[in-house]
Amino acid sequence: GHYTGETSDFARTELREKLKSVIEAQKQKLKRTCTQVGQGPSESDINMIAQMYSHYKGDIDEIAKRWGITAALIKKKPPKDARDFAVRLLEGQYTADLPQERQGQMQQILAADIVRCSSVLRRTVTRVCTGEPDPEDVAKYAI
Repeated sequence: GHYTGETSDFARTELREKLKSVIEAQKQKLKRTCTQVGQGPSESDINMIAQMYSHYKGDIDEIAKRWGITAALIKKKPPKDARDFAVRLLEGQYTADLPQERQGQMQQILAADIVRCSSVLRRTVTRVCTGEPDPEDVAKYAI
C-alpha cells in the first residue's frame, strides 16, 4: 500500500482485505446512541454572575480584570443588562480564543522587533564559495 512502502498490486489488495476485516470486526462492537443536547447554563449560575455584574455596577474593565476575561470582547458586544451579561459569558461569547489572541499579540511584538532591529542591520557583500580553497587562505595557513 501507499504507507507501507509496498508498491505491488498484490500488496495493496492484501492491505485492503486486512483493513476490511478489521473494520468489519470493529463495526460489530459499535452501539447505537442518542445524541443529547445541552440544556444551557443553569438559572443559579446566571443569577450568580448577574449579581457579580451588578456588584461592580457594570464596570466592564473591573469585571474583566477580576474574572480574567478580555474587556475588548465585552465592549465589542456590550450586554443590555446583568442577566444578558451572564448568559453571554456562560455561552462563551466573552471568552477569547487564547491561542488566536496570543498570536495577534506575538505578531505585534514581532513587528515592533523588526522595526527596532532593522536600524541596526548593515549592508554586506555576499561572497560566493566554489568549494575550492582560496589561494590566500592556503598560503596563510600553510606551515
